[in-house]
Amino acid sequence: MAFEEKINENGKILFWQPETKYRTNSTLILGMDLDWTIIKPLTGKVFHKDKDDWTFWADSLEKIKEKCDTGYKFVIFTNQGGLLQDKPNRLNLDGFKERWVNIYEKFKENGITSVYLVAALYDDFYRKPCTGMWEFVEKNMNGNGNGNENENGIHIVNRKKCLYIGDMAVQ
Repeated sequence: MAFEEKINENGKILFWQPETKYRTNSTLILGMDLDWTIIKPLTGKVFHKDKDDWTFWADSLEKIKEKCDTGYKFVIFTNQGGLLQDKPNRLNLDGFKERWVNIYEKFKENGITSVYLVAALYDDFYRKPCTGMWEFVEKNMNGNGNGNENENGIHIVNRKKCLYIGDMAVQ
């Protein structure tokens, strides 16, 4: 359970997968943004000040669990370019990684063990609204050899039935 980076001609992303026993693959993806969709700062500010400045939205865990229980693969797609700016009283990259581990532990406590995270750190092909992070998940994080894969062993995603919930959707 460590962060990894992917660098290619399209750009650079940071990603995290749960340990192998918790990984799932599906033709359905529930994609969600992180900040102001799944979590929000405890301080009420726009940006998180540190790794501990967060809380879940009131009913986000229950709704996510419902979708996971019906076969959706849960992936968080988040733009995190601000982490590299090193501003005072703002979350940095190391703090983000620590915060993520704490968030994931809370997911697990609530029965959501298969959670994937993909973060765009630069203004490139991976940054939303571009589709790079989504395509990365489809091609690199969704294969298991159970018969629903293409010739390369990658699960074939039914994009028409996938869901994406973006910024501030719960307000």
